[in-house]
Amino acid sequence: MTELIKWITFISIIALALNGVRFFLDNQRNRLLLFLFFSFSFLSFQSYSLDEYYLIVVLYLVTGMYTLNISGLIASSIVILIQHILLLDSSWVLFSLFIIMNVAIYLIGTKALNHFLQLREWKRKMYHNTKQLTIMKEITSAIQQTDELDRLLHIIVTSITAGHGLGFNRCLVFLNDNQTGTIHGMMGIGPVRGKEGFEKWNEIAAKKYRLTDLLERMDEEHIDPELNEIVSSLSFPLETNTLFYQALRDGEDRLLNLNATNDTILRELCDYFHMGDVLLVPMVYQNEKIGILLIDNPVTHKPITPEEIDNLMPLALQTAIAIHQLNMYQNIKQMSVTDGLTKLKNQRALKDDLAHIFSEKKPKFGMVMIDIDHFKHYNDTNGHLLGNVALEQLAKLLKDHISNIDQSYRFGGEEFSLIFMNVTPEETYQLAENIRELVEQTIFPNQELQPSSNLTISLGVSHTDLIEEQSEEAILHTSDQALYLAKSSGKNNTVLYQKEALS
Repeated sequence: MTELIKWITFISIIALALNGVRFFLDNQRNRLLLFLFFSFSFLSFQSYSLDEYYLIVVLYLVTGMYTLNISGLIASSIVILIQHILLLDSSWVLFSLFIIMNVAIYLIGTKALNHFLQLREWKRKMYHNTKQLTIMKEITSAIQQTDELDRLLHIIVTSITAGHGLGFNRCLVFLNDNQTGTIHGMMGIGPVRGKEGFEKWNEIAAKKYRLTDLLERMDEEHIDPELNEIVSSLSFPLETNTLFYQALRDGEDRLLNLNATNDTILRELCDYFHMGDVLLVPMVYQNEKIGILLIDNPVTHKPITPEEIDNLMPLALQTAIAIHQLNMYQNIKQMSVTDGLTKLKNQRALKDDLAHIFSEKKPKFGMVMIDIDHFKHYNDTNGHLLGNVALEQLAKLLKDHISNIDQSYRFGGEEFSLIFMNVTPEETYQLAENIRELVEQTIFPNQELQPSSNLTISLGVSHTDLIEEQSEEAILHTSDQALYLAKSSGKNNTVLYQKEALS
């Protein structure tokens, strides 16, 4: 044992000296240097104690295998055999071969097992990554084909819950309203109670739905109506002490047990949906707080793992981006059909609405064209800024005095339009006349400077029952003809289109 200690001390000193050299070599040369060093150490060891010697033999073989794999094992075995043949008693050779073979079998077997396990893990990760890429490809493709929020949200919750997607049991979506400081339930997929989920999962398994199949189901049926009825009715103030607010503020997910939380929002959700462990994922993009994804497994009760959370985060970000872009698109679309001054629909929206109405079978509605009397005089006398005030006041009056199914528009300049649905020609005329009288009685800024001492309007009325050609061009043309007659007959007047009177 004394010789072994001396040898270890000697080898340690040399190892320290060689340690500085390794920083100047690449990995392969470092391994070769380590093997040569151990070869030198093995050959320099002088002891005839079998226990000590065969311990060194095993260490040498392991080092050869570690540094140079099979080549190192073969090289170290050859060195050992040569040493035995040249320096030791020949009776040791067979015993040395026995030790070498056993160590070699163990090392090669261990290496093969590690390689097999590593290969299996690579295949698992490759399959997992391929699945994730396929899911993201299908989701991205589906998102790009929709400009409707409901459809977009359906794509997201389906992707999160589908077996061919991320495979969670249930997902609820809440969107933030920055203007009111509240967060609203929008949509969900999954059971209200855990027991209901088994039937749905069995149905999906029996029919072998793919993710694309599940995405298409929204076109055929309303998914999870009981769950969505509850979710869509939920609205919570986004107070600073709630976990919803904190998650959106920090942009970090939270894995929670609702049975151990005092959060007011989550406690209420727990009562509705019998939740236990839930994952709260914020949707944030460019500092815009979009909303929250609430995810759990009420059917399988499977714990949510860090790996599953990592897989979910790219989808949450993509969802936030998609909703952000959709909101921008909707805002731009709304701006394109909205008058900037009065906030009424504009002429483009009027023509789009008329085209939609006439696409239905036998539409019945009345059309009113309105023009402010002597509005040029009003602008010249009071200036355009006060003229804009009068336009805004008239627009609000029109909007406030029509029903929810009727529409008001700024046609252009001082002209406005109204559509009255499901009324007769006579009823349309009376509604228009009521508005004329209301405007006449309304006080506008500096109206006393007008020729008639107040601000008035002229109205032309048409109706689908009064026109032969059922088209947007015909209804616009006939109501404009009636307006022309109202203006030419003294203004502050309402005229109903009659073909005989205007022919």
